[in-house]
Amino acid sequence: MYIYYNKEYDEVLEKKITTLIDNSSYSHDLHVESQYKNMKTIQESQGNMMEIGTIIALLLLLVGILNYANTIASSIQNRKLTFSVMESIGMSRKQINQLLIREGVLYALFSVFITLTFGSGITYVCFQSMNYMEIPFKIPVIPLISAIVLVVLICMITPLLSYKRLSGNRSIVERLKDYESL
Repeated sequence: MYIYYNKEYDEVLEKKITTLIDNSSYSHDLHVESQYKNMKTIQESQGNMMEIGTIIALLLLLVGILNYANTIASSIQNRKLTFSVMESIGMSRKQINQLLIREGVLYALFSVFITLTFGSGITYVCFQSMNYMEIPFKIPVIPLISAIVLVVLICMITPLLSYKRLSGNRSIVERLKDYESL
């Protein structure tokens, strides 16, 4: 026997039907499968999956930030002489900082583009492969925008911090002398 509700997942009606079945003398002969209970179970498991997904995302973010910082620091280390020469012929620190910020923004835009195209496609395919309840695919807009802003900020700030740390407060002459002995 199937019982269809006028309103899907009606908790009050679910309790009434469950009470009627439990109080029935034939209750031991009946097998009850409730869509309402299935929905509640799925919601609980989604909450757990969200927590696990958040932890995995934060770990991946940390690994990504460390990898990006290492790449940028290596790039700036390799270009220290170039930056020193550019400063010696008239480029200001502010202009070098602007150059590094633009470079960081380009990294951010490229990574956001790749994530929004290929990453969204892969996510959609994985979601649909496990979507036995035919739940519609939705992209969480607010967390996505927050992540994009965070990526752009990290990609802008990291090169500035790396350059400041690697160049220090030494004068142009001192930095150029480091390469004189090579």
